[in-house]
Amino acid sequence: MVFPELIPQRSASGMDFSAVGSSPEPERKRVWRKVEEYVLECQLCEKTCVFFAHWGPDVPSVTEALQSDQRMGEVKLKVTRLQLTYPSQQNRALHEAAPLKMREMFHEGARCESAGALRAAAAMYRAAVEELCADKQAAGGNLFEKIEGLTAKGVSPEIVADLHEARTLGNWSLHDGLSFSAGEVADVALLIEEAVKVVYVQPQERAALRTARKERRDQHRAKQKS
Repeated sequence: MVFPELIPQRSASGMDFSAVGSSPEPERKRVWRKVEEYVLECQLCEKTCVFFAHWGPDVPSVTEALQSDQRMGEVKLKVTRLQLTYPSQQNRALHEAAPLKMREMFHEGARCESAGALRAAAAMYRAAVEELCADKQAAGGNLFEKIEGLTAKGVSPEIVADLHEARTLGNWSLHDGLSFSAGEVADVALLIEEAVKVVYVQPQERAALRTARKERRDQHRAKQKS
């Protein structure tokens, strides 16, 4: 256990890191949040990974449990988040076809997501959607209207609905202080990535293909004339 206090595991010799392996374990009061470090080796490739398991009470909050008739001794701990620390993961990144400001907001949100700051990640992903609307010059007095205004810019209703999901998650994070699961935040990030693919990447790829076809035709005509 690495939080709230370091508890070294005993080695094969029966001694811990403080070389007091023969002394009895001190009595510790129960903690409601803790972090344990796990080191695993793949039996197939023999590579190692390290991750932190974050534990918390299996109730909405300890305060609610205390206010109810439930005895705290019956509350069990559960893993609330797994955090891979080695090998390091690359943060999410948008395609270069997306506007620079949008990529910057998204990258900052990805860093928050990687660190487990999920409400901050939701807020930054919402900011990335705002930058998309600004780049497309979508009309509207607020973000909801601007996202709706993307339909006039040729954005499909499916992508508009996805962007509303990112807006809603960000609003709940900023205005209501709600917390989210890692999966919910990851879903929003993937929706934004898909929106960038449809709105920016695919048109760029189609334009590149048109240019390539025109160049081939021009070269063919030039050979025929010569």
